[in-house]
Amino acid sequence: MVINFKTKQNRTGVTVLHSSLSQELIIPDIIHNQPVTEIGTVAFYNRNEFTTLSIPKTVRIIEDYAFSHCSGLLQVTIPENVEYIGDYAFSNCIALLNLIIPKSVTFIGNGAFSKCPNLKSVILPASITNIGAGAFEEYTKIIRV
Repeated sequence: MVINFKTKQNRTGVTVLHSSLSQELIIPDIIHNQPVTEIGTVAFYNRNEFTTLSIPKTVRIIEDYAFSHCSGLLQVTIPENVEYIGDYAFSNCIALLNLIIPKSVTFIGNGAFSKCPNLKSVILPASITNIGAGAFEEYTKIIRV
C-alpha cells in the first residue's frame, strides 16, 4: 500500500502534517529529499486505522495532539533523538499498552500520555527536565514505572 504524506518545510527539514494510513504506520526519515524532523500538530489526530507506529530517528519534535485519540494504537516506537513530546501528543490512545521514553527526551507536555487506560508499563529516563501537568493522568492498570 502506498502511503501519501502531506508535509511543510521547517528550519531543519520537513514536518509531517498527515497521511493516508494502513494498519502499520512507518513514517519515513526522508520525504521530498528533506529529513523528517517534526510530527506536526494534529497530524494523525483521531486516526484509528493503525495499530503500530514507527517514528524515524530523524524526528526531534512530536507536536501537540500529533497522535491524540488514535484508539487503535497498541505499540509506538519513540526513537532516540526525539527531544520534545508536546501537549496531549498521545492522549486518549486507549489501546496503548507499553511506553518507553528514550534518553534524548527532555520535555513531556501537559497531558501527553493522559487517558491511556490500558497502559501497563512506562519507562522514563532521568534526562527529562519537564513533565507537564497531567502528563500521565488517569492510569488504572500501570504495573511498572
